[in-house]
Amino acid sequence: MRLQLEAAWNAGDWQKAVTLLDALRLLDPSDPTLVDKLYAARVNYGRQLLLAGNTNGALAQCQGALELRPAGVEAQQCVASAAPRPTATRYVPPAPSPTTPSQPFDMLVAVRGYQPWGRPNPTCADGFNDQSAVRKFLVDLTITNRSTQAVEWTVNFYSGSKNLYSCVFGRQPGGPIPELPPSSTTTVTFAAFTELNESVTDLSVWLYYTHITACFAPGDGHRVPCP
Repeated sequence: MRLQLEAAWNAGDWQKAVTLLDALRLLDPSDPTLVDKLYAARVNYGRQLLLAGNTNGALAQCQGALELRPAGVEAQQCVASAAPRPTATRYVPPAPSPTTPSQPFDMLVAVRGYQPWGRPNPTCADGFNDQSAVRKFLVDLTITNRSTQAVEWTVNFYSGSKNLYSCVFGRQPGGPIPELPPSSTTTVTFAAFTELNESVTDLSVWLYYTHITACFAPGDGHRVPCP
């Protein structure tokens, strides 16, 4: 069975790898390496399902990985990508007043546009499959944090209601986006991947409880007003 696992692992057959690892853990529950392997296999299978548009299956695998390792950053990121889209309304900052401070965050969006690309295999860190073409949408996000504390933030890209796989240039996939230092401006380049017949419709940025969105037109992806 371990030889079958090795073959499935090398072939990127994460569904089979998860099945074999579940069986091996029943036979040898004291082997700690099986937990580590099952965690990695579930994360990879979840990302694979997410790329295929199966968000429910992806969420189940990512949550299974999180149960194995609750502090696992890869599993946390996987769950965040596969989770249902937030229903919060687009954030509109209040007008400044003597008792209401101005909004502490600004976001500038610079669209680089689409490029033909190979499908992530299954993540950006694992290379790209040129035999399975997708569209890569590049965008620079420049966030100004005028607050006095470092801020964690998350970014999700969508095609309609579909949550798209994305990665950050210069960062290990699954790792956190760098915090925004206090009183600073940070620019980060993102790549989001769509099928050939899809387009990125919008992105959602959360900074603590602040929600900022940006919307894009089909075709070249230029900015358009959000509905």
